[in-house]
Amino acid sequence: EIGSQMVALHANYHATPQEAVQIAKEIRGYGGFVEVITADHFGAGQLEPSPETAFALLAEGLVDVLSTDYSGGYHDPILVLIEKAVEGGVISLPQAVRLATSSPAGIVPGLAPCKGLIAPGHVADMIVVDSDDITRVKHVIVGGRIVVEDGRRIERTSAP
Repeated sequence: EIGSQMVALHANYHATPQEAVQIAKEIRGYGGFVEVITADHFGAGQLEPSPETAFALLAEGLVDVLSTDYSGGYHDPILVLIEKAVEGGVISLPQAVRLATSSPAGIVPGLAPCKGLIAPGHVADMIVVDSDDITRVKHVIVGGRIVVEDGRRIERTSAP
């Protein structure tokens, strides 16, 4: 639980996988959270692709959140990171989905009430992906309404 005094810190730090694991353990020792961003490990942008550090943190169970919060502006879609980590046996699909959904919603209580879980009383925002290619989004549901079906946006002709 986060107490009444909180210092928010976001640092982009390039480290070897071994350095990153050690730093993450130290952060955890102080009660901090560890986030892995998608960056452009798989070639979306300008940096040399290298997911090894992210995978090392995931394999060690030191990641609290998966996100796309990359200040450089070039990043792979979060589903690509999840797909590659699952394909590589680094993490299971259910674990990866949790790190990208309910974990961020739960880290700061009250920040995103009723989000991050599929449960009664929660906002029904979700995506449905292709079981053979999780980077292919088939359906998007926002507030319980289908807005993308079979990969195509649904045009609404009347107000909800």
